[in-house]
Amino acid sequence: MFKSHKKITFVLSIIVSISLFVIGCSYKPKLDINKNIKDTSNQDTSEIIKEIPYFYEENEIPDFDNFKWGMNPGQVAYLQPEKNYTTGYSKSYLSMKYNNINPPSWTTVKSVDLQYTFNENKQLAFAFYYLKPTNEDDSITCSNDIIDYLTLLYGEAVSGLNESAQMYMWQTETTDIVLVKDMNRAPVALTYASKHIKLPNWRK
Repeated sequence: MFKSHKKITFVLSIIVSISLFVIGCSYKPKLDINKNIKDTSNQDTSEIIKEIPYFYEENEIPDFDNFKWGMNPGQVAYLQPEKNYTTGYSKSYLSMKYNNINPPSWTTVKSVDLQYTFNENKQLAFAFYYLKPTNEDDSITCSNDIIDYLTLLYGEAVSGLNESAQMYMWQTETTDIVLVKDMNRAPVALTYASKHIKLPNWRK
């Protein structure tokens, strides 16, 4: 149940800002979202983040996909089937970025990037799927597939429209989920954000 329209609008504005910001940056050839980011793409990432086994208890439920908010980078690396990633820092926030991963079961798009972001204490706080349809028709199909998938899981979305994007939002007790369809480009962004762990402020 949503607490208030005002709060929903505020949350949407923050998450959509992050989503559109990262979409814009994804058109650049490097990971340098800003000058503070350190690109480690030419380094052996297995030495940067050591995998830490994580096993769910019998009644333990993930917050999204196969992950729980607050997991450290090693646990995320262990649970994520894709093993080729780059790491970067924006201020003190660590990101793990996976390019051209195998598409999740809920999309037919062939080209998908994925990014996890951790707070200052290296707790998982934000996940970002960047889907790259080949054209506008594929983009519409991609958006509709994701909407159907998330509606089946979480019920009807709250939707909104601004000058540049169509947005859909779902909420659980722990997670804000936002789908962003850029009206001027084919890519589609799907974000998962923790309600309780501080998000990075990309604007500062």
